[in-house]
Amino acid sequence: SSAGHLPHHRPFPPQLHAPPCTLVARGMADDELLVNIDKAFWPRGVVRGLAPALRSLGDRHGGLVMAAQQTKGNIMVKGPLDQIEASKPELLRLIEEHFPDAPTPEELGPGGGTAAVEEVEELPAPPQVPTPATTPVRAPAPTSAAPA
Repeated sequence: SSAGHLPHHRPFPPQLHAPPCTLVARGMADDELLVNIDKAFWPRGVVRGLAPALRSLGDRHGGLVMAAQQTKGNIMVKGPLDQIEASKPELLRLIEEHFPDAPTPEELGPGGGTAAVEEVEELPAPPQVPTPATTPVRAPAPTSAAPA
């Protein structure tokens, strides 16, 4: 019975009928990246040209959902984390093309957006070593730690 369906077609997502607070905790494996671009940098009518370019880019990266949200001042990208990461260089080029005056969004810089979350999980926090100029909070007593 799936003969008439497109391969990327998904049924209407049931989470849209749930209270808004449950949308974040949906059971899907998709990650989300929000690329913030200050509303002041959105040229008049930019979404008209940007929307089809985002759709095309999303299709080239495994069917990512990409949407320009001008009222929120961001571009939303949803899909598997590896596909989001793979799309970032092209997405950055699109943003540079459509938002020539905007600074590079930090989400698309090195280690930005969803990648930053991944790095935090993999790497332990660097130890907080006090510099000589600051007063150490937990300094061992001078005589107890060093062997004679």
